[in-house]
Amino acid sequence: MANQLSAGIWIPDEVWALDLPPLHRVFLARLISLSKKDGASWAGDEFLAESLKCTPQHVRKMRKQLEESGHIVTEGYGHNRRLFVELAPTVAKVAPTGTSNQRRKQPEAQKLQPEAQKLQPQLRQEATTVAESIEEKRSSKEIVKKERAKKIEIVMPWPSDEFAQAWADWKEYKRAEKGFRFKTVKSEQIALHKLYNDAEQDQHLAIYAIGTSIANGWAGLFVNAQLKREFSGLQKRAGIDTFADELADYIRNNPL
Repeated sequence: MANQLSAGIWIPDEVWALDLPPLHRVFLARLISLSKKDGASWAGDEFLAESLKCTPQHVRKMRKQLEESGHIVTEGYGHNRRLFVELAPTVAKVAPTGTSNQRRKQPEAQKLQPEAQKLQPQLRQEATTVAESIEEKRSSKEIVKKERAKKIEIVMPWPSDEFAQAWADWKEYKRAEKGFRFKTVKSEQIALHKLYNDAEQDQHLAIYAIGTSIANGWAGLFVNAQLKREFSGLQKRAGIDTFADELADYIRNNPL
């Protein structure tokens, strides 16, 4: 009886010439032999592992490496998965995981470089325009802030230097002794308006109230009936014409 040879794997010269590990070349040859019907292999990892006498885990590892090196193209998954063999002469070795994707992207990046170079002047111009717009908006905001600061000013109830100095001394006393500052221009304006009404529009009485509060270490300005009587008595003794000057001298000669 004549000797009969069992079926085996025929490795094409194109596959054997590839710079791949031997089992990887056998793997490609097996896929080619299974792809004769429609150009794709429908074999699963378990079937391929049995054919190659290795484990399914090793088949999956080789398949992944050959996919990354461009020798295998996979379409679908599960029972619908198809494996196509690509004998690309530009890919010679099995690349480590992750590097093949970068290699495939390099030609695409090279194609995009001329376009990117063309866009650079336009991008620079757009960046300059944006920066100028931001700077213009910032300058506009600064101008608005300065204009608002000019408009919001304290209006003194009496436009004299004597009262302005007395009020400045009161604010310094409150800051140094009590740790108090007016939080807003509006709150300070309200305090001035209250003093104006409490002093019955009398500038000298208001200044006297400020000096008395500082001298006694009071936290607030108290223009009550007793203070008004004291003030009236001082006016009568000093004379209405000289009282304002004496009171101003008192404020100046008794700094905080």
